[in-house]
Amino acid sequence: MPYIKKDDAFAIDSGNRHEKTAGELNYSITKLLIRYVKNHGLSYQTINDIVGACEGAKAEFQRRVVANYEDKKINENGDVYDNRVGITVVDTRTFRIWSDKSIEGGNNV
Repeated sequence: MPYIKKDDAFAIDSGNRHEKTAGELNYSITKLLIRYVKNHGLSYQTINDIVGACEGAKAEFQRRVVANYEDKKINENGDVYDNRVGITVVDTRTFRIWSDKSIEGGNNV
């Protein structure tokens, strides 16, 4: 939840400093969402707009930043998915996984 100290909230709101913690980032995002509701009114459409924008931003961040970071770390440190567990990663960008296990017997991944 975005409950931070009043002094920290004032410093962020006034532009005197940037967010330092996940809680402060949550606070800033929450303030942005509240402002959107105030400007557009509380309605199903507004709620849908907010949830859709948050999900879209999250998905794009995941695709553009997280996936690249994870691929870099896989190259540096090795991959946890290997043939010893019967799973081969086909496409790390969409997280599709191909199972080497047989379809029979319900052992699919």
